Amino acid sequence: MRMLTRRMFLMLLAAGLVFATSPPTPHAAAAVERSARVTILQLNDLYDIVGVDKGKRGGLARVATLRDRIAKESPDAVLVLAGDFLSPSTMS
Repeated sequence: MRMLTRRMFLMLLAAGLVFATSPPTPHAAAAVERSARVTILQLNDLYDIVGVDKGKRGGLARVATLRDRIAKESPDAVLVLAGDFLSPSTMS
């Protein structure tokens, strides 16, 4: 294996510094400026999935409608069902 001479090392170091400190290309600069809006709809501790007051309030059907409306406004919307994994069950 050939050893790296001091001169070659300094040349590689200088080339690396020039490359590392060079301004980004317009394409790379545009990629850095991009951003995304993410909407997170989180539900916790669901115990009743049916509506109340004869279906006029609550229920997962209304949650699905809300989720669809949010997904149209923000395509990066995420629905998360958090909270109890087994509850309400006899195991919890």
